[in-house]
Amino acid sequence: MKVTCSLYESQRRSCGAPDPGGTHRGHQGAAARGGQLFAADGYAAVPTQAIVDAAGVTRGALYHQFGDKSGLFAEVYEDVERELVTRISARIVAAEPVDQLAAMRTGARLFLAECSAPDVQRIVLIDAPGHAEFLRNMIT
Repeated sequence: MKVTCSLYESQRRSCGAPDPGGTHRGHQGAAARGGQLFAADGYAAVPTQAIVDAAGVTRGALYHQFGDKSGLFAEVYEDVERELVTRISARIVAAEPVDQLAAMRTGARLFLAECSAPDVQRIVLIDAPGHAEFLRNMIT
């Protein structure tokens, strides 16, 4: 059975080329550094100033790009989730399952294995479900 996966292919965001002012680099840097801080310490323990300092951006730039800390967390969550799904999908396809049930079993096993990664545990399994504002933003 041939298994393909195009999940997230149509949903990838394109921020375009970096502008001369470095907005694209600042956006990526804030998301990357914010993600590292959230994974290490948890959403609630990371002050906005720590993200600003780590990313080398101004507080105004952070709010312009993400709206607030919750908006940054939503982007970090989506990035982690997208990477997770991409890795699992590629490994399911590579396993060449004989049928859909085998593909589902492989996917479930891979998901559970991926959940042992500290960033997935903290961001996806602990902070996202416990963050009411984040959940409201994901639904709307």
